[in-house]
Amino acid sequence: MPAVKKTPRKDEGVSLFLAVLALMLLSAIGMGLLYMTDTETSINANYRSSQQAYFAAMAGIQEVRDRLRGNHPQRITPPTALPGAPSSVVYVINPAGGSDTVNPTTSGSKYFDDQLCKQNYQGLGLSDPGVNQPCTAASSASGVYAPYVTSVAPFANTVAALPFKWVRITMKANNTGAPFYVDDGTNSATHNTPVCWNGVREALLPAGVARCELTSMTSVYVLTSHARGSRRMTQAEVARIQLPRLPAALTLAGPSPAYGAPSSNSFYVNGNDGSGTGTTCGTVNMPAVGAVDNAADASISGAIPSNRSDHYVGIGGAYTDVQNVYPELQASNLNTVQGLENVVSMVTEYANQVLTGPISNPNLGSSANPLITVVNGDLTLSGTTSGAGILLVTGTLTSNGNSSFNGIVLVIGQGVWNVSGGGSGQFNGAVLVARTRDPAGALLANPGLPTLNWAGGGGNGIYYDSCSINTLQNNFRFTLITSRELNY
Repeated sequence: MPAVKKTPRKDEGVSLFLAVLALMLLSAIGMGLLYMTDTETSINANYRSSQQAYFAAMAGIQEVRDRLRGNHPQRITPPTALPGAPSSVVYVINPAGGSDTVNPTTSGSKYFDDQLCKQNYQGLGLSDPGVNQPCTAASSASGVYAPYVTSVAPFANTVAALPFKWVRITMKANNTGAPFYVDDGTNSATHNTPVCWNGVREALLPAGVARCELTSMTSVYVLTSHARGSRRMTQAEVARIQLPRLPAALTLAGPSPAYGAPSSNSFYVNGNDGSGTGTTCGTVNMPAVGAVDNAADASISGAIPSNRSDHYVGIGGAYTDVQNVYPELQASNLNTVQGLENVVSMVTEYANQVLTGPISNPNLGSSANPLITVVNGDLTLSGTTSGAGILLVTGTLTSNGNSSFNGIVLVIGQGVWNVSGGGSGQFNGAVLVARTRDPAGALLANPGLPTLNWAGGGGNGIYYDSCSINTLQNNFRFTLITSRELNY
């Protein structure tokens, strides 16, 4: 049977064309999806790198904040003057090991600090080139840069190190955060004034005072952290917390205080700084005795033997220097039960030892090894017991004339201190007695009457001493006041 010749159908060519067109379209869609996937992958990688750099920069700030504590095993000594003075700019560097060299003070280097000129420190001799324009030169001020400090973060100086490269430490000046001044900024004379922290807000260093720590405030430090991968820079302001400044050598912080004054000719209460040791760490002198109001002032003054009025020496050598210090107590919230109890909580947080009373003659530290000691309950000191640092007693403190202590003594709670017998013991620092609890231990609504019965006297007494007061407060943590990210 003869073969039948087939004639191509016209719709087969159209089908082939449509199939090829569909294949091309699907290929284009596939390529588009691959491109979108690759773009998303790149975006995610960039975002991840950026986030890693940001949190690494914050980690650098947190490491430095922790290492500023006085009792940190790898403590960093912060600057004591605004940038421009010797060693006033401190860098903590974090190289990744090998050939990774971090030189933030070398212009043109990979990790050069191109942001410092924007902080407006007059002593550095740097000028800001403009918005979003990096600094191009390091300071030429002699010795301004301290030797680099190496990070101790996990995996430091290895390829696994956190990608923050350096953290800069400087004291804050009023102009550092311009246009956000501590005052309104209109007085250019205050622009280069150091900034202090009073526990609630920032304030300018008072005129005539050398350092914030000589007032009831602490210095504010600016920590600037630089991380790489994706470049991120963060900045934080930190300051060390401290106990409220006690406003007298001896403060009886409550109404109607019971003060049994000794009659010994050798007993003194002296508010002149360093009067008991001959050494001073500051220039601020205090009243001999601080009272909470005028009635308490009169009560304490009336309890002092008339022939011993000149033994209560205060500011400028004045006597009998018993003063109403309510404004100072109010400013520090030491006029309230809550404020006084906050002091108890703070001291307890940083205590080297918390003891339960009644207890007698525990180790209270020494001048070479001061301690923060909290006694929850009664404490008795007999013989020649001595100590140094900070002592907090929530019950009754009982001591004799040979007991001595260098530092801060706080009797807050039952607010009773009984001293008996003569001796040569001496308290250098400052003492505060306040009653915040009833005999059952319940909080009072308002501070009750404090009690100090001092019989005998001998050669002892209470002498204001800023050196002893500041010894252990350097161990308190630095609080984060504010943080921000820098966009250049």
